[in-house]
Amino acid sequence: MKTGSAAARKRLHAQVPLKADEGESGQAWTDAAIMKALEVDTRIVERLHQRLVEEGLERTLSGHPQHGSGEDCTVVSASHLQSDYRARQGH
Repeated sequence: MKTGSAAARKRLHAQVPLKADEGESGQAWTDAAIMKALEVDTRIVERLHQRLVEEGLERTLSGHPQHGSGEDCTVVSASHLQSDYRARQGH
């Protein structure tokens, strides 16, 4: 891997959910706008949305499993992002 690629990947993994956030202070960008601005393809955006829904924000950002039990503030604060993804997928 190239030097700095892990940091770049982590930044991308943070930017996608932030751009898609439809909360009060969120940007509410469409997937198409995110793909164009970040110069990534559809599959990357879809994969990050899916990971957020299934594994939570911490895992989406770090790529490492979450530790501990119960619902934490990260999962609660990401709930509006999860519902947005489900709505985009027609669930």
